[in-house]
Amino acid sequence: MPLSLQKKTSRIIVNKYFDVIKDNPTWKVEHIKKSVLKDMLVDVPISKCKRAKALVLQEALDKTRGESQECMIINWSC
Repeated sequence: MPLSLQKKTSRIIVNKYFDVIKDNPTWKVEHIKKSVLKDMLVDVPISKCKRAKALVLQEALDKTRGESQECMIINWSC
């Protein structure tokens, strides 16, 4: 795998499967790997799938925290 693609692989998986992983956080990384192989015809390492899942879950958590902080700020400013 070319070096430039190695660094972007997790982000590509995140972009394609963000909604699926976010809606189903218990989706096993082995199933993510199989889906990538089936849909993109690329056999990625399991570590890339783990990283992609972690990125999605972290991003979803950050959005949730941001929304709750915005609610607190709005309530305090009233």
